[in-house]
Amino acid sequence: MKLLKPKRLCEGDTVGIIAPSSPVLPFNDVYRQGVRHLRNLSFKVKEGRSIRLRQGYMAGTGPQRAEDINNMFADKEVKAIICATGGSVAIQTLCYLDFDLIKTNPKIFCGMSDITTLHTAFLTKAGLTVFIRLMLFSDLEQTGRAKKRYTKSIFS
Repeated sequence: MKLLKPKRLCEGDTVGIIAPSSPVLPFNDVYRQGVRHLRNLSFKVKEGRSIRLRQGYMAGTGPQRAEDINNMFADKEVKAIICATGGSVAIQTLCYLDFDLIKTNPKIFCGMSDITTLHTAFLTKAGLTVFIRLMLFSDLEQTGRAKKRYTKSIFS
């Protein structure tokens, strides 16, 4: 299988933020800090619909979260996709994902925890290389100098 390597980000590029598992609403302050950090790194931010959804302990239904993932890959303006947080239900999106769309629109995709389910699917179904670890809640809200340099180096 040929691996697809997404293009690197440049200052001013748009980063999409999605919530393929847990909702963002209980963590609004941390979420806003992460978005502010991305903007401070000179990136534009585009929120997926799943960011504002909540259905129990999930950020909307499986089909809604998958639609958000598909829309971010289809959006020509979005150059990278960052998951706001992990959870336990990303697996519910798999049967609704358009892997041909993902394959023809390779982008940086970042996340961890149960987001690894998506990483595995993107690798096996589309050949997309991904970034395991970086998430809005666990990394980008921390604003120390070393953390900012690390984050910027991932995107550059």
